[in-house]
Amino acid sequence: MGLEEESITMIRAAPHRDDGHYREASLREFLKQHLPSRFLVTSGFVTDHDREQDNQVDRSWRQIDCLAHDKQDFTPLLRADEFSIVRPESVAAIIEVKSSLE
Repeated sequence: MGLEEESITMIRAAPHRDDGHYREASLREFLKQHLPSRFLVTSGFVTDHDREQDNQVDRSWRQIDCLAHDKQDFTPLLRADEFSIVRPESVAAIIEVKSSLE
């Protein structure tokens, strides 16, 4: 068994409290390698900034596992490491990662 296969076997066999976080990070890394460079892939939130200014904030925000957004034409409202808050018009794709389909 090669090193890569052995590593995968060990990762799958180990009890992880944060399996979901690992899967999300793995998918984000895959997308970063395959999407055009204009896109940034992070976790985060999408918000309508104008709506916030009108005091009509949607308080039911949910953090998005994989958020691909256009960094070339739109500046994120907030960016910290692997986390972003962006406007809807910058979003190219939203992906929610699930460990099982039940």
